[in-house]
Amino acid sequence: MNQPCCFETPKRSYNVYSMNQPCCFVTFLLAATAVFAGPVEEARASFERGQFTIGDKILSEWMRDNPDDERIREGFHLLEIEGLLASRRWPTRIEEWAVEPNVRGELSLYYGAIVKRKLGEIDEAIADFLTLIESEKLVEPSRVQLVETYLAANRFPDAKKAITEITATNPDADILAYLRGLEVRFWLRKADPKRALAMFDGIASGDFGNEDLFHAGLAALHADDETRLVWFRKELEARKLESRLGELAFEEGMLLADRSDSAAFEKLATFLRDYPDHSRSADAEIALAEKHLNQVPPQPQAARDRQASAQRRALTLKQSERLDYSSIWTELIGADLPAVVEKAARFLPRWPRSERRPEVLMMLGRAHFEQGHYPKAIEQFEQLSALQGDSELIEIALFFAAKAASLTLTFENHEKALTMWETVAERGGQLASNARHEQGLLKLGQNKLDDALAMFEKILSGEHETSDELQIATLCDSGHTLFLKALATDGDETLFMSAIESFQKAEAHPAATKAWKYQAKVRRGKCLEALDKTDDALALYFSIVRDSKASELNLTATTPIAQFDWLYRAGFSAIEILEQQENWKGAVLLAELLAETGGPRAIEASERANQLRLKEFVWEGDE
Repeated sequence: MNQPCCFETPKRSYNVYSMNQPCCFVTFLLAATAVFAGPVEEARASFERGQFTIGDKILSEWMRDNPDDERIREGFHLLEIEGLLASRRWPTRIEEWAVEPNVRGELSLYYGAIVKRKLGEIDEAIADFLTLIESEKLVEPSRVQLVETYLAANRFPDAKKAITEITATNPDADILAYLRGLEVRFWLRKADPKRALAMFDGIASGDFGNEDLFHAGLAALHADDETRLVWFRKELEARKLESRLGELAFEEGMLLADRSDSAAFEKLATFLRDYPDHSRSADAEIALAEKHLNQVPPQPQAARDRQASAQRRALTLKQSERLDYSSIWTELIGADLPAVVEKAARFLPRWPRSERRPEVLMMLGRAHFEQGHYPKAIEQFEQLSALQGDSELIEIALFFAAKAASLTLTFENHEKALTMWETVAERGGQLASNARHEQGLLKLGQNKLDDALAMFEKILSGEHETSDELQIATLCDSGHTLFLKALATDGDETLFMSAIESFQKAEAHPAATKAWKYQAKVRRGKCLEALDKTDDALALYFSIVRDSKASELNLTATTPIAQFDWLYRAGFSAIEILEQQENWKGAVLLAELLAETGGPRAIEASERANQLRLKEFVWEGDE
């Protein structure tokens, strides 16, 4: 039975930091103070110690009991910069509070809209910001957030219109600089850095604000405009904007990493050396770890060392989640499946609303699957298949949940597997034909030959798009099923001939490799033997050995295992026929020919030749 479908890890890149860093326009909401106090300060201290649950509880209870306290602004802001608002129970709380006629209600509507944007609910977020603007509540920050939401949705004309409306109100220069920064990151995300850099062409050298200097430098970096980048850097140095200089150095390292430039290692390491206490230092450690995973071959131990270094730093909630996620990939690439299970199982309850949850469920299911823990694998794959979102990932989860169920020993799970594969087939996705093939193999294993043939026929009739590999495998499996059915019906010649025809089609397929051709020939030879056409079968087996000998005098380690397998099956089948014909010399010569291949059964062939020589007295001088 042929199973060309393998467990493939969804393709991904490890350098996946977004150009859009989280930012909240603090000056709008904190007014004259940006100093946390009271319970907010207690929560902030807890977050700095990595005690997110404690900090979350402090803010949750205090904000629950003080709906009109102006300091709630500070509480919401802290939750936002720590990345907590879109996790845990906060989205539900915010939705409940948003209808209240108090300070908490007003801010809940505002921050609820931000959460909706982060969760991909763009239309709902836009509606909430417009509601705030129309009701003249938090108008300035809502307008800015509206621009950011339009840009996140790639609705640039709407964003530009909103920027024009803000500009017409004569806002502070800081607000205009912030908006230019949003637009710069939009064009960088759209891979148009020259357009981003052109935004600063009309600004005189002495009129650059601090934020404009940084974003202009960022645009110059991405546009590979070294001359302007050097000038912007010098200006940042002259103004002693160390944090922004560090940010620019970090961005340069990440840009090189995205371009697969080996210089990224040195740039990020230099950033860590020059700015050890920068807020992005943990991100740089994680990025270096992921860069090690992208090497050929991967370097999981080097990645673990970087991750351990990151763990020793003060992490934001977002960085902590990223680090946990990255460490799972490290163990998966390092083939430490128990460690994958341990870290993935810890990730899921710790980050229940993470956007990475589907991938983690997939990795956990895969680890259980490859360790043979099929019931646990089924549980994870079923959880994943129940999620909304990436339909391709859900299809993979359904497919492998069925595969895991099929590998257990219970009738109930086998029936469950057939049902799940039917769902995959009916969805008509990329794995539809693979699901049909697996149904056929399972039916074949249950000795339900007619049902198996029906599944194989659906593939061959073009029910769904099918790869060349799967078409060839199905032709071989269909022929094998017909062969078994012929044996079960007292050697029905018609069925044997149908099986032979199926194997001939597999062999003649333009994409058939030598391994497939050899398999089709060997299986066809077995049909000929069953029809008492042993001479024809022997000729077929000999043709495989001759072909292999002529094309590869010494088969190498690069020769596919399947090709070796079917070569030896052909050779040993031919030896058995020669022994039945008492052609001892021919059998010895063929066994010695197989021994010269240097493959996995070469020693067995050599021993077979020696046994025949001793038993039948076949020696060199007799030949």
